Amino acid sequence: MTITAVPASIACDVPMTEWWNVATVSPLDQTGTTTVTTNQLTGTVSTGAATSTANELVITSSAFANQAGMVVNQGAGWASLLNDPINGIASAYRVDLPAGVASETISSTVATTLSLVMAAFKPAGGIAYGAVFDPGFYSFPGSALAGGVAFHLIGGMPRAPGV
Repeated sequence: MTITAVPASIACDVPMTEWWNVATVSPLDQTGTTTVTTNQLTGTVSTGAATSTANELVITSSAFANQAGMVVNQGAGWASLLNDPINGIASAYRVDLPAGVASETISSTVATTLSLVMAAFKPAGGIAYGAVFDPGFYSFPGSALAGGVAFHLIGGMPRAPGV
């Protein structure tokens, strides 16, 4: 895997999570990216096209330049996987969206640059609900310098969708 931070002054967050009930053949449905290179209070990332079904697992990852006193708010209805303004990284997910273009808007109390990505994964066939979080938390932090990359495998107790 190769990761390039754009702009290079933003550190990257690459969350790796484990999930149950995601399609095992061609699971990736849609992706989206947004880069905000001038200081802003909000940033929105959306899938490039409509998701093919409802209740897909949609994961976002956000990297931003840390600013003194910054508080980062993830989108309404999104469950937080990670929100670490000091290290300039956040990640969230949803499993309850209708089929269509998925979007998340994050906001900050202090204007910052942003790099946002989103991926939507199809649910496994023949189940009545979407993806479920798998247990575990593993963190492989990257460099504390600008352009560093951090890897996180995030989990917790298995829980029902939307919890």
